[in-house]
Amino acid sequence: MTMVNDKSLLFSGVIYFTAESISKVGLRNFAQITFQEVINSTSWELYVFKSNTPLNNEDLANLSGPYFYPILFRPGKNKILILSLTKKIVLNIESEVLKKNEHYNIQNVALSIDDLVKNLVRNAHLNYALTYANAYYIPHGNSIKYITFYGDDIGEGEIFRSNLENMVFNRCGLRSLKRENEIMKLGNDGSIQFIFNSTNLTHLSEIDQLLRFMNESEYIKPITK
Repeated sequence: MTMVNDKSLLFSGVIYFTAESISKVGLRNFAQITFQEVINSTSWELYVFKSNTPLNNEDLANLSGPYFYPILFRPGKNKILILSLTKKIVLNIESEVLKKNEHYNIQNVALSIDDLVKNLVRNAHLNYALTYANAYYIPHGNSIKYITFYGDDIGEGEIFRSNLENMVFNRCGLRSLKRENEIMKLGNDGSIQFIFNSTNLTHLSEIDQLLRFMNESEYIKPITK
């Protein structure tokens, strides 16, 4: 098992709505998931998930199970974040653990990435810069379907701004205007991704602040079925 006390690891996961707060119990009620610790003085928790199914390509290396994966968990009033080494691990927890427990009443979310990106470009006072953006490119039909941008502040680029209305964004990466490093990447399917460094817990605070901004701006919405 790869541990989070390694210097830095890429974590991928999903934001969920929950019907009620699970801040107190977290993921402690599941036999497959073992609580490890609260990460220092943050609101983040560390767990280990035990799976009998290989979820991180262990089968390609002929590694036998069971398999153990670190889980980062962030509880909130009506939302939770769950991340691991791959999104596949989190989706397995979603389908095989959480959605089989009615108490959690997990609901998938959609992130309004297109609105988020365009509002950041149009409003410099929002304190975040775009480091990455992926979009459907409208004008050329099937000739050019997708277009991707990378940079320190791609919203300031003329080629980006002049094509803003020709694009529908589905993924983006953000950083604070006060810092150079990207905070995290977000997808319109509720996915999140960031590099966790156990020696830099300030990053978790930055993630909390960014998600608070998105929540207050109503970029996080439940998917109704």
